[in-house]
Amino acid sequence: MARLSITQSAFTGGEWSETLWHRTTHEQYMTSMREAYNVYAEIQGTLKKRTGSVYAGASPKAQCTFFEFELSDGNTCLIEFSNLAARFWEVDGRVEVATVPVEVVTPYTTADLPYLRFKQIEDRLIITSNSYPVKIMTRASKTSWSITDAVFGASISAPTGLSSSGGSTYTLKVSAVTIDGEESVPSASSVTANAASTLSWTAVSGADRYYIYQYNNGLWQQKAIVGTNSYTVTTDTPDPDKGPYTAYNYFGSSNNYPLACAFYQQRSVFANTNNNRKRIALSSTGQILSFNSSSPKQDDDAIVFNPADEGYNPIMHLVGVKSLIAMGTKREYVVSSANGDSSAITPTSIKAEVQSSIGCGHVRPIVVANSVLFFDYSQKHLNQFSYSLTDDGYIPSSLTVLAEHIFKDDRAVYVSYSANPTPRLFVITEAGKLWVLVYSREHKIVGWYQWATDGVYEAVGVMQRPGLDDRIYVATLRDGVRYIEYFADEDFTDETSGFYLDCGGTYDGTATTTITGLARFNGGTISALIDGMVAEDIEVSGGSATLPFAGEKVHYGLPYEARIRSVSPAVPSADSQADKNGSIISITLRLKDSRELLYGKSLSDLNEYILRGVDDGDATDLFSGMTQPLSIGGDNSLDPSVYVASQRPVPMNIQSITYHIEKNDA
Repeated sequence: MARLSITQSAFTGGEWSETLWHRTTHEQYMTSMREAYNVYAEIQGTLKKRTGSVYAGASPKAQCTFFEFELSDGNTCLIEFSNLAARFWEVDGRVEVATVPVEVVTPYTTADLPYLRFKQIEDRLIITSNSYPVKIMTRASKTSWSITDAVFGASISAPTGLSSSGGSTYTLKVSAVTIDGEESVPSASSVTANAASTLSWTAVSGADRYYIYQYNNGLWQQKAIVGTNSYTVTTDTPDPDKGPYTAYNYFGSSNNYPLACAFYQQRSVFANTNNNRKRIALSSTGQILSFNSSSPKQDDDAIVFNPADEGYNPIMHLVGVKSLIAMGTKREYVVSSANGDSSAITPTSIKAEVQSSIGCGHVRPIVVANSVLFFDYSQKHLNQFSYSLTDDGYIPSSLTVLAEHIFKDDRAVYVSYSANPTPRLFVITEAGKLWVLVYSREHKIVGWYQWATDGVYEAVGVMQRPGLDDRIYVATLRDGVRYIEYFADEDFTDETSGFYLDCGGTYDGTATTTITGLARFNGGTISALIDGMVAEDIEVSGGSATLPFAGEKVHYGLPYEARIRSVSPAVPSADSQADKNGSIISITLRLKDSRELLYGKSLSDLNEYILRGVDDGDATDLFSGMTQPLSIGGDNSLDPSVYVASQRPVPMNIQSITYHIEKNDA
């Protein structure tokens, strides 16, 4: 019998499917786990127990979804859409006026929520759906929101009251133009005039200048530009290359409401109506709701086209990155200028090229750096869509190939992305699971981790906070009641400050044995961390609980378990395969700021380490460093893997596991 030690020093590979447990020669094998439950890995490799969730408030009875609305100060407001209503969450909690939540009535039912699309521009949120007119939700202030139907067309009105001092030589119209260059359609009526005649019209609110058009050789052509609401007619020849706008509204009626929306090259882009699933429409440049077009065509005119493609490929999402990406149910297009990717798209210079044939479903794509992460049409496979200089195009690759079991009997519904402190994609599934993908294309890191609670997860949203870690909000359903919670920050400083309980809260004040405000736990039990000491099975009745001993700082809530099951260490052998006759006899853990934990060869045979019972003495200090070898016990050569778990509300951060193996040379 020979003995050797093998160290796993990173856990960024996440949880692998059982069909891959034998792939010991895979380059990421010794960073992976058979199970990764309520943990995640930092990019640097350390495995961390997730923090607990802090109770933020009750949710309406119906299921909800979140949209991350960016504020001008760098913070994020989460908009909570539920059945026929929207509520708002900012960094200091739910937005309320005199304790009453600010709420906006919407037309969207619970059944509509997975099929809505959202795109923000400044303080406005554009909401699209095939079932409703395009809506614009506007934030006037923290407590003042409104929602209205989008009005397509130029934002400035056409001039009215056009009159002429006389004459019949020229036929003329006039349009109004804003300081930003947005032009109205021309006046509904025209007038005739002679040279030196005076035209006048009612001044238009918001107009910076006016364009005069003359009817010439069967076309309206631009004759003059003036800064006031009057014009003295000249004999100047009109410009045949510039004509007035004609109004078009492609999305103003039932069966013409667009599903997809994006912004690209100063244009808004809409696609997929019930009447035309493939049509893509780009607004006039700088005019997000105007699809007006002139004759002859100008470079800043609206653009409407159907990508030439075989088969049926409804556009599900539009994403503006290096190019405009149109994601259909079967294929992905890249829409760009025919003059090259660095050129602007114009009505006379546009092309759509198929880049891949994966297909996209209703789950929203997420842009991370210069890559697009998206689920396929089945909502079971996550893909990375990245630009390649070598291939001069966007190349897809699977991000679930090593963890296909995640969505085997399930599928993704909602996603949200957090870049800080660790780049992670949060995925809510139809079954109410929360899967976390630690992702870094730069460092070639793709690792999946399952987070679970007492209940199911129904929605997730990320709140950015300048100078602080992102705050991850979730909507949970427990025993028929819905809650809004967020995962606690990880910047704890000592054994009293880490938060590892769900739907919980913190009391911080003079020493007490009574915690109130616990109506959500009535008839059940909670756990607590009292000045750093663990207390369990505390009964709650009448909205309060009595602690077993007094404390000044008390974290309380529902306990949860975090655990991993290791891979079978890749034991070197003559044929370069793992030696299945090896047995793990002990492990050594390198820990960082950790407390008591469990370990063993099976979940039914776990041993305690650094475990301290409830007492009234000082709390156990956080431990950093190497443990002594921890004996596993028994022969596990047929399945050489180990479990490490944390069942109490204390931190567990594993930097490495060294497996001490007894190898059978026979």
